[in-house]
Amino acid sequence: MGKIYLNLGCGDLPIKDAINVDFFDTGHADQIVDLNEFPWPWQDNSVDGIYMIHFLGHCHDLVKIIHECHRILKPGGFLHIQVPHASCVGATGNIHHYRTFAYVS
Repeated sequence: MGKIYLNLGCGDLPIKDAINVDFFDTGHADQIVDLNEFPWPWQDNSVDGIYMIHFLGHCHDLVKIIHECHRILKPGGFLHIQVPHASCVGATGNIHHYRTFAYVS
């Protein structure tokens, strides 16, 4: 069986060869999942890698998000997180963002 990669909160940025997941039907999502509801629909130790590109700022509970990632990732799997810096206008000006991130986050 092939490797399973998730692109959580894909928005308008789908990743080839990943399952693109979003809260909304963005036209790019392969699965629509409310990622603020737990547990997520993936089994324990079932995912090889997770991408979160500009996703965490949209989440209610970061601790639960990270715990879910740990739960579904296989041993040795990767978690790629990218967030906008707090000084970025897009980080503070987006009404859908619950928080911002800085170098010490």
